[in-house]
Amino acid sequence: MSYYTKKYLKSEKEYIRNDYYYKKYFKNEWKILDVGCSVGNFIVNNPNNIVGIDKDRDALKVAKFERGLYVVQHNIEEEAFNRFEDKFDAINLGGMLEHCYDPDKVIMNCLSDLKKGGTIVISVPALPYISLKKFYRDYTHRMVYTMESMVAIAQNHNLKIVAIEVEPKYSIKGMNKLNKKFPKIVKFLMNYVFWKGEALIGVYKKGK
Repeated sequence: MSYYTKKYLKSEKEYIRNDYYYKKYFKNEWKILDVGCSVGNFIVNNPNNIVGIDKDRDALKVAKFERGLYVVQHNIEEEAFNRFEDKFDAINLGGMLEHCYDPDKVIMNCLSDLKKGGTIVISVPALPYISLKKFYRDYTHRMVYTMESMVAIAQNHNLKIVAIEVEPKYSIKGMNKLNKKFPKIVKFLMNYVFWKGEALIGVYKKGK
Protein backbone atom coordinates (compact mmCIF):
# COMPACT_ATOMS: atom_id res chain seq x y z
CA MET A 1 0.00 0.00 0.00
CA SER A 2 1.43 3.37 -1.05
CA TYR A 3 2.21 6.25 1.33
CA TYR A 4 -0.79 8.34 0.28
CA THR A 5 -3.17 5.38 0.32
CA LYS A 6 -2.26 4.73 3.96
CA LYS A 7 -2.33 8.43 4.84
CA TYR A 8 -5.81 9.17 3.51
CA LEU A 9 -7.70 5.90 4.01
CA LYS A 10 -8.29 6.14 7.76
CA SER A 11 -7.62 9.79 8.47
CA GLU A 12 -10.26 11.45 10.67
CA LYS A 13 -8.89 14.80 9.54
CA GLU A 14 -9.56 13.89 5.90
CA TYR A 15 -13.12 12.74 6.58
CA ILE A 16 -14.12 15.91 8.38
CA ARG A 17 -12.28 18.07 5.85
CA ASN A 18 -13.99 16.52 2.83
CA ASP A 19 -17.44 16.60 4.44
CA TYR A 20 -17.12 20.30 5.30
CA TYR A 21 -15.45 21.12 1.98
CA TYR A 22 -18.15 19.39 -0.10
CA LYS A 23 -21.08 20.94 1.75
CA LYS A 24 -19.65 24.46 1.56
CA TYR A 25 -18.46 24.63 -2.06
CA PHE A 26 -20.49 22.08 -4.04
CA LYS A 27 -24.13 21.23 -4.77
CA ASN A 28 -25.69 17.77 -4.66
CA GLU A 29 -27.18 18.08 -8.15
CA TRP A 30 -23.83 18.90 -9.77
CA LYS A 31 -21.88 16.39 -11.83
CA ILE A 32 -18.36 16.67 -10.39
CA LEU A 33 -14.91 15.56 -11.49
CA ASP A 34 -12.57 14.92 -8.56
CA VAL A 35 -9.01 15.34 -9.83
CA GLY A 36 -6.40 13.54 -7.73
CA CYS A 37 -9.13 11.57 -5.94
CA SER A 38 -6.79 9.11 -4.16
CA VAL A 39 -8.91 6.61 -2.13
CA GLY A 40 -12.11 8.59 -2.70
CA ASN A 41 -12.64 10.51 0.55
CA PHE A 42 -14.27 13.36 -1.38
CA ILE A 43 -16.29 11.11 -3.70
CA VAL A 44 -18.10 9.38 -0.81
CA ASN A 45 -20.03 12.61 -0.20
CA ASN A 46 -22.07 11.98 -3.36
CA PRO A 47 -20.84 8.85 -5.20
CA ASN A 48 -23.66 8.91 -7.75
CA ASN A 49 -22.59 12.31 -9.07
CA ILE A 50 -18.81 12.33 -8.63
CA VAL A 51 -16.21 10.74 -10.91
CA GLY A 52 -12.68 10.45 -9.56
CA ILE A 53 -9.41 10.34 -11.48
CA ASP A 54 -5.87 9.73 -10.24
CA LYS A 55 -2.63 8.25 -11.50
CA ASP A 56 -2.06 6.25 -8.29
CA ARG A 57 -3.13 2.71 -9.18
CA ASP A 58 -2.82 1.54 -5.58
CA ALA A 59 -5.19 4.20 -4.22
CA LEU A 60 -7.68 3.60 -7.04
CA LYS A 61 -7.88 -0.11 -6.18
CA VAL A 62 -9.03 0.86 -2.70
CA ALA A 63 -11.54 3.41 -4.03
CA LYS A 64 -12.98 1.03 -6.62
CA PHE A 65 -12.88 -2.44 -5.06
CA GLU A 66 -13.13 -1.70 -1.33
CA ARG A 67 -15.39 1.34 -1.46
CA GLY A 68 -17.32 0.77 -4.71
CA LEU A 69 -16.60 4.22 -6.16
CA TYR A 70 -16.46 5.29 -9.79
CA VAL A 71 -12.79 6.06 -10.44
CA VAL A 72 -10.54 6.02 -13.50
CA GLN A 73 -6.77 5.89 -13.75
CA HIS A 74 -5.68 9.01 -15.57
CA ASN A 75 -2.73 11.41 -15.39
CA ILE A 76 -4.14 14.93 -15.72
CA GLU A 77 -0.59 16.31 -15.91
CA GLU A 78 -0.19 14.70 -19.32
CA GLU A 79 -3.57 15.26 -20.98
CA ALA A 80 -7.18 16.28 -20.40
CA PHE A 81 -9.63 13.60 -19.24
CA ASN A 82 -12.42 14.17 -21.80
CA ARG A 83 -14.06 10.74 -21.43
CA PHE A 84 -17.65 11.98 -21.38
CA GLU A 85 -19.71 13.77 -24.00
CA ASP A 86 -21.23 16.11 -21.39
CA LYS A 87 -18.98 18.49 -19.48
CA PHE A 88 -18.92 18.61 -15.68
CA ASP A 89 -20.71 21.21 -13.57
CA ALA A 90 -17.77 21.42 -11.18
CA ILE A 91 -14.21 20.24 -10.71
CA ASN A 92 -12.50 19.57 -7.41
CA LEU A 93 -8.74 20.07 -7.44
CA GLY A 94 -8.02 19.57 -3.78
CA GLY A 95 -4.52 19.07 -2.39
CA MET A 96 -3.14 18.09 -5.78
CA LEU A 97 -1.78 21.14 -7.59
CA GLU A 98 1.20 21.56 -5.23
CA HIS A 99 2.51 18.20 -6.49
CA CYS A 100 2.64 19.29 -10.14
CA TYR A 101 5.58 20.55 -12.20
CA ASP A 102 3.32 22.43 -14.61
CA PRO A 103 0.22 23.66 -12.72
CA ASP A 104 -0.99 25.83 -15.62
CA LYS A 105 -1.18 22.80 -17.89
CA VAL A 106 -3.09 20.86 -15.22
CA ILE A 107 -5.60 23.69 -14.81
CA MET A 108 -6.05 24.00 -18.59
CA ASN A 109 -6.63 20.26 -18.85
CA CYS A 110 -9.20 20.45 -16.06
CA LEU A 111 -11.01 23.40 -17.62
CA SER A 112 -11.46 21.48 -20.89
CA ASP A 113 -13.80 19.17 -18.94
CA LEU A 114 -15.74 21.99 -17.26
CA LYS A 115 -18.97 23.51 -18.55
CA LYS A 116 -19.12 27.19 -19.37
CA GLY A 117 -20.16 28.90 -16.16
CA GLY A 118 -19.00 25.87 -14.16
CA THR A 119 -17.13 25.96 -10.87
CA ILE A 120 -13.57 24.85 -10.16
CA VAL A 121 -12.39 24.65 -6.55
CA ILE A 122 -8.65 24.59 -5.90
CA SER A 123 -7.15 23.86 -2.48
CA VAL A 124 -3.40 24.13 -1.88
CA PRO A 125 -1.02 24.50 1.09
CA ALA A 126 0.00 28.16 1.13
CA LEU A 127 2.34 30.68 2.69
CA PRO A 128 2.27 32.16 5.30
CA TYR A 129 -0.20 29.61 6.71
CA ILE A 130 2.25 26.73 6.40
CA SER A 131 6.00 26.97 6.94
CA LEU A 132 8.36 26.00 4.12
CA LYS A 133 9.97 23.48 6.46
CA LYS A 134 6.66 21.69 6.98
CA PHE A 135 5.65 22.03 3.33
CA TYR A 136 8.79 20.27 2.11
CA ARG A 137 8.53 17.42 4.58
CA ASP A 138 6.52 15.86 1.78
CA TYR A 139 9.12 15.17 -0.88
CA THR A 140 6.44 15.11 -3.60
CA HIS A 141 5.60 18.80 -3.03
CA ARG A 142 6.86 20.93 -5.93
CA MET A 143 5.37 24.40 -5.62
CA VAL A 144 4.12 26.46 -2.70
CA TYR A 145 1.34 29.01 -3.19
CA THR A 146 0.32 32.39 -1.76
CA MET A 147 -2.77 34.59 -1.90
CA GLU A 148 -1.18 36.34 -4.89
CA SER A 149 -0.74 32.98 -6.63
CA MET A 150 -4.42 32.21 -6.26
CA VAL A 151 -5.36 35.55 -7.80
CA ALA A 152 -2.89 34.95 -10.65
CA ILE A 153 -4.59 31.62 -11.44
CA ALA A 154 -7.79 33.50 -12.22
CA GLN A 155 -5.98 36.04 -14.37
CA ASN A 156 -4.00 33.44 -16.32
CA HIS A 157 -7.02 31.27 -17.09
CA ASN A 158 -9.77 33.87 -17.54
CA LEU A 159 -11.65 32.75 -14.46
CA LYS A 160 -13.96 34.77 -12.25
CA ILE A 161 -12.98 34.69 -8.57
CA VAL A 162 -15.91 33.70 -6.36
CA ALA A 163 -13.84 33.41 -3.18
CA ILE A 164 -10.29 32.91 -1.97
CA GLU A 165 -10.14 32.02 1.70
CA VAL A 166 -8.04 30.30 4.30
CA GLU A 167 -9.01 26.71 4.94
CA PRO A 168 -10.16 25.87 8.50
CA LYS A 169 -8.09 23.68 10.77
CA TYR A 170 -9.55 20.16 10.74
CA SER A 171 -7.15 18.11 12.85
CA ILE A 172 -9.14 18.18 16.08
CA LYS A 173 -9.64 14.88 17.88
CA GLY A 174 -13.20 13.59 17.84
CA MET A 175 -14.42 16.15 15.31
CA ASN A 176 -15.64 13.52 12.86
CA LYS A 177 -17.98 11.95 15.45
CA LEU A 178 -19.20 15.39 16.51
CA ASN A 179 -19.89 16.31 12.89
CA LYS A 180 -22.15 13.29 12.39
CA LYS A 181 -24.33 14.26 15.36
CA PHE A 182 -24.13 18.05 15.29
CA PRO A 183 -23.14 19.26 11.80
CA LYS A 184 -24.34 22.83 12.42
CA ILE A 185 -22.14 23.16 15.51
CA VAL A 186 -19.13 21.85 13.59
CA LYS A 187 -19.82 24.29 10.75
CA PHE A 188 -19.81 27.14 13.28
CA LEU A 189 -16.58 25.91 14.85
CA MET A 190 -14.89 25.59 11.48
CA ASN A 191 -15.89 29.07 10.39
CA TYR A 192 -15.37 31.06 13.55
CA VAL A 193 -13.36 29.16 16.17
CA PHE A 194 -10.73 26.87 14.64
CA TRP A 195 -9.67 29.28 11.90
CA LYS A 196 -7.03 29.16 10.43
CA GLY A 197 -5.49 26.14 8.75
CA GLU A 198 -2.52 25.77 6.43
CA ALA A 199 -4.13 26.01 3.01
CA LEU A 200 -5.94 28.40 0.72
CA ILE A 201 -9.14 27.52 -1.11
CA GLY A 202 -9.86 29.27 -4.37
CA VAL A 203 -13.36 29.08 -5.85
CA TYR A 204 -13.59 30.16 -9.49
CA LYS A 205 -16.16 30.31 -12.26
CA LYS A 206 -15.40 29.54 -15.89
CA GLY A 207 -16.58 32.20 -18.34
CA LYS A 208 -19.75 31.63 -20.33
